[in-house]
Amino acid sequence: MARLHGLSNEERQLLSQSRPSTLGAARRIQGITPVAILELIRHTKNVRSAAAIRSRELLEREEMIGI
Repeated sequence: MARLHGLSNEERQLLSQSRPSTLGAARRIQGITPVAILELIRHTKNVRSAAAIRSRELLEREEMIGI
């Protein structure tokens, strides 16, 4: 949670302590603001996008060397 920008120290601490597995669970934590949920959504999209790009690049490299 330390990499998430836009969260207060209290929100980071709450999320680190509870480690919610879904955005819905994070939303129900007392002290987590709607803005913090939006930051979590943005972070999740960025992580998924980066993973998809890495996966695509790996597939392209494998195709180039014939694996």
